[in-house]
Amino acid sequence: MIKISFDITEESFEEIRELIENFKKDGFTEEDAYRAIFEMGIKVYQIERDNPNEDDLRRRLFLHGV
Repeated sequence: MIKISFDITEESFEEIRELIENFKKDGFTEEDAYRAIFEMGIKVYQIERDNPNEDDLRRRLFLHGV
């Protein structure tokens, strides 16, 4: 397994903490919730990269900070 670290804004961290709490309600551990959020972000990026149509809902979500 590889560990990574990076800096994020306080605002982004607060959003992530809210997501973590939602994941925990669904039975995720905190570590698994962080991992899921990170992996979903990768998938959103890949979908956006492979589907650059501006009318695409995924693109609009991506452009608005998802």
